[in-house]
Amino acid sequence: MQIYKIVTFVLLMVIIVISLYHIYINVPSYTYRINHTPTLLHLVLYNERTEYERNMKEVTEAYYQRFPYLHTYYYTYSDSIKEISVVGNTCYIPGKESMFPGVLDKTMKAITHFMGKEHPYEYLIRSNISTVVNFSILTPNLHSFDYGGPMMLAYMDFTHGELKHLFTKYISGTCILLSRRVVRAMVSNTHSIDYTIMDDASIGYFIETYLPDTRYKTFFNEYKCYGMNRTRATDIHMFYRNKSKDRNKDVLYMKKLVHQLSQTI
Repeated sequence: MQIYKIVTFVLLMVIIVISLYHIYINVPSYTYRINHTPTLLHLVLYNERTEYERNMKEVTEAYYQRFPYLHTYYYTYSDSIKEISVVGNTCYIPGKESMFPGVLDKTMKAITHFMGKEHPYEYLIRSNISTVVNFSILTPNLHSFDYGGPMMLAYMDFTHGELKHLFTKYISGTCILLSRRVVRAMVSNTHSIDYTIMDDASIGYFIETYLPDTRYKTFFNEYKCYGMNRTRATDIHMFYRNKSKDRNKDVLYMKKLVHQLSQTI
């Protein structure tokens, strides 16, 4: 039994080391600048049937509206419609909520709806309802990369009994940044999207497999972007993830955070 534990520990350490190599060593970085404000599409993963998510939407929507170059839509399933419908800043997609393939399915349908035709957006930001994005800090950094976000991970899913797409690099679903080039490729090749795994990992697998020249960018080290200061927001954070066991408390934290960030615009 002791030998089994030692072997398991060693194998786990090997996996972690390989993952860190793929994430932090095998990814190029880009630091060029542009001299204009890009037009951005912000799609927020959302479930309107959940009360705390409706409250989170109410907290964040006024804040995002303060950025004139930002077009924010909250997308959710609805089982009472037969085709996609946009009402105000909410995009309703026919269907019922589910983890597999629901999250990825409605994400791709929302992306295709807003970016499938000619559009002015230079970047797509896919966040989720409990993430607050500080666009005052993020926007000046949206240039010269195709795929980025707050944290890059390596895919290791053993729950389905197979080592599928092992060590695929992907950006955490907290906030995924995609250039127009990458989005067009995804919309044109939806048949190549793997709907059997998590949405963020599937996007990473598609990019790594079909767009090998993609330019990556992570903001974790530069901006402490995955941190959440429960008492005071600061400009040095781009992304604030709000997820605890008490989702109603998360709503209160988000309200306080958005109020503080609004003072910096």
